[in-house]
Amino acid sequence: MILRRALSDYDEMLENGTFQKAAVTYAADDTAPADFFVQTSRMMPVPLLAIARAHFDPLGLESTRAFGRKLATAALAAFFAREAKRSI
Repeated sequence: MILRRALSDYDEMLENGTFQKAAVTYAADDTAPADFFVQTSRMMPVPLLAIARAHFDPLGLESTRAFGRKLATAALAAFFAREAKRSI
C-alpha cells in the first residue's frame, strides 16, 4: 500500500519536475536476503516513464528490474522524506 501511494505521488513529481530535487534513497534494514525482490503490476503513463528512464537510466543499460528498483526506491525515499516533515 505504501509503494502504491509512493509511486502515485512520484508520478506527480515526474510530471512537475520536482523529482529532480527529491531524495533517491532512504535508510533501510539491510537484513533482507540478496534474492529478495518485489513485483508489481502497476502501470505508468508512457510520457512519465520516458522522463524516469532518462533520469535513472540515460544510457538505456539497466534491466527492467534494475530500473524498476531504482524508480521504486526513489519514490519511497521521496514519500518517507515528506512523511518525516509532516511528523515534525
